[in-house]
Amino acid sequence: MSLVLPRPPKLAPARRHCGWTAPRTGGSRAVPRQQSSAAPLSAAPELKGNKPPAKQPRLAVSAANAFTAAQLLAFERKGHLTSRALFSESELAPLVQPLLSQLQREELAAWRQRVSVLAPRAAQPRSVGEAKALLAKHAGGETVGFLQHFNLHRGGSEVAAPLRELARGRLAACAAALLGAPRIRLYQTCVFVKQPGMGETHWHSDLAMVPLDTNAYVTAWLPLRCLSTVDAALDFASGSHRDFALPFWHSDEAMGRDLGSRGYQVESPGGGPLRLGDATWHAGWTLHCSPAQPREARSRAALTLSYFADGARRLPPDRELRRRVHPEDAAGSADWLGAVPHGAVARHDLLPLVYG
Repeated sequence: MSLVLPRPPKLAPARRHCGWTAPRTGGSRAVPRQQSSAAPLSAAPELKGNKPPAKQPRLAVSAANAFTAAQLLAFERKGHLTSRALFSESELAPLVQPLLSQLQREELAAWRQRVSVLAPRAAQPRSVGEAKALLAKHAGGETVGFLQHFNLHRGGSEVAAPLRELARGRLAACAAALLGAPRIRLYQTCVFVKQPGMGETHWHSDLAMVPLDTNAYVTAWLPLRCLSTVDAALDFASGSHRDFALPFWHSDEAMGRDLGSRGYQVESPGGGPLRLGDATWHAGWTLHCSPAQPREARSRAALTLSYFADGARRLPPDRELRRRVHPEDAAGSADWLGAVPHGAVARHDLLPLVYG
């Protein structure tokens, strides 16, 4: 299913699993874009350091004091929120370079995942160059909007333990506050890389790709360097998470057409470009997208951590559903899905309890 929303200066083309079109109004990115010299993913001068922290220092943050009442109300109404300086740059900087190095080591795996999604009938590529060639030939004109690295917090790599620690503490407390839930589980972590020249990430809702029967799902998005005005962050369709009438009454085909008449206000984080230590939050059904990364810019990497309220159940079999789960993020749930029966509460070692 694709949804299409117009986002100045140009409209994102429709995507197979979500797409639509709506005019941007106030609150959008208003800072004029500036030029930035091209540099590889690892060349971010503000992200020095080569040792991940043994343990993340924690602030005294709980679900009771993570946000003000006004912030919680805004999230409930809009479906997204920005947390400025949730971490200090010095707290996150030691993790970044090891994480970027891990992404480079796993680049081929990320390109293979893009091939499996955009050109599922193509052969498994043996190199990055071969993956690009297969996508150019078999992806039907679909541009690559990002590379995706799933669940680097699992296993025993250099970055796994620091990421597991990061997923707890402040982030988990914030998730509990936004979801109004006493117990929170980590669904997945993912790093999204936009290399220079990569296209737009089209409008989509995360829960369309998650095999859980729940609305209590939220994602934190943290840039892995300070962004400039040219870098691709996220844009949100405010209130789209509350638009139950859209999927209830309209077919997938209809939702793939222009939905500008629904009146969504398209907003991006206010207060200027995001810095290392900032985070944005969006609800599971909030439609969001990301513009293309300019060719003159550096690669942009962002870490996401997705949480859900404990007690959510795995979706019933496809024959009992109005729509099927989109396979875009199937790699994120593949290692536990077979162990949780349809309709059962989603509890598994790979879905750890991180709050409560």
